[in-house]
Amino acid sequence: MGYSVAYPFGFIAPFLIMHFANLWLKKRSRASTGAGLELHEITVRNPDIVGRTLAEVIPRLPVGVQIVLARARGQNRVPAPDMVVAENDVLALTGEPGALENARSLIGETTYGRMRKDRRDLDYYRIFVSRPQAVGVSLGDLEIPGVADFSVVHVRRGDADLLPRLELVLEFGDRVGVMVSPEHWDITQKYFGDSIKGTTEFSFVALGIGMALGVLLGILPIPVPGLGTLQLGITGGTLIIGLILGRLGRTGSWVWTMPFSANIILRNLGLTVFLAQVSMSAGPKFLETVRQTGMLFLGLGAAIVLVVVLFNLIVGHLVFKFRLDDLIGTVCGVAANPTHASFASKLVPTERTDIAYAITFPTGTIMKIILLQIMLAFMK
Repeated sequence: MGYSVAYPFGFIAPFLIMHFANLWLKKRSRASTGAGLELHEITVRNPDIVGRTLAEVIPRLPVGVQIVLARARGQNRVPAPDMVVAENDVLALTGEPGALENARSLIGETTYGRMRKDRRDLDYYRIFVSRPQAVGVSLGDLEIPGVADFSVVHVRRGDADLLPRLELVLEFGDRVGVMVSPEHWDITQKYFGDSIKGTTEFSFVALGIGMALGVLLGILPIPVPGLGTLQLGITGGTLIIGLILGRLGRTGSWVWTMPFSANIILRNLGLTVFLAQVSMSAGPKFLETVRQTGMLFLGLGAAIVLVVVLFNLIVGHLVFKFRLDDLIGTVCGVAANPTHASFASKLVPTERTDIAYAITFPTGTIMKIILLQIMLAFMK
């Protein structure tokens, strides 16, 4: 009954708080979230850069900038750590506009078209990642059999452009921009799959194994001195197993990740069923409880939600100086409702919102499960 009374306000309040926080911090949001990734060609003019290898230049670049292509002696080349930079060489850098401007001041001056017009040695192709052999592999470990030189220019996941960092792990449905020799295009396409249909398929066996392991972990009693035993429950156990398998990405030929499109469909379907069930079961109990206790339960539930969400929002902004997308994502994680995350991703459309939510949600959910059992143990 307490859950049914607190849930309606707890569901609506975070929406309102995130909406007004966005209005309050709108200018900061525009300044911090950036306008997505851009690709700039910069001609080397700085004498301090000339004669150095790319391995020496890369650490000096601003955070969030990466070299994806180089042009030396009139030829486009895949950037290699031992490549020596000469004056008038051209480096293609990708990153957010502000960071790219800082990189330009470090390297030289911006030029346009010299690399894009020359497609003799390397050409640009956009490919869907749909084959399991390419999924769960980081860009640093990516090897295309028979293709020695290639460069990943960008990765687009859903509606977000991701910086092609070496540690970035590919997932089903990613759209990868690759610079590769035209003669190796067929091999590259075959390696990644390049099938839209393939991005919607996933292994029900892998999903079933993950769920079974989660249930087993959830019902496993954990002895705690002074309290007896604790259990993570089906939700907590499945959540932890999901985090572990998601971190692994793949085990041999087993791929644990789910295609982005299939993930969205299952997430929305599950969320719809969940909200329908909660609404139907909470309605009668809500009215009954309000009649019995007046507004006491309703007021206490509202106070708990407001204190938690507002505390997270204020401390994150004033103390930790979070960007708005990070801040909104953590608010969703504290509220622990996927509906709020869906709203936040549309309110502040950057990938960092989902990342902050994904980091905060597991910790908050597991802590609630554990603290609830500790509280019950002390109240017996």
